[in-house]
Amino acid sequence: MDEAIGVLEARGHQLDRLRLRAFPFHSSVPSFIAEHDFIYVVEQNRDSQLRSADRQRTQHRSGAAGSDRAL
Repeated sequence: MDEAIGVLEARGHQLDRLRLRAFPFHSSVPSFIAEHDFIYVVEQNRDSQLRSADRQRTQHRSGAAGSDRAL
């Protein structure tokens, strides 16, 4: 991850990153997402557990299916 970020920054891209270690997510996660126009999730789990957990959380709160824009 660090190597890829270094390459992108060397090419002039400004990046922010957030490492998620546990579910439920820390209270800072929704504000981090809201502050960014684009979110890319790099997940090292073939079952996409992080994305599934977020989609379930989003659906539970809003009663609707989670957005692909969300983590």
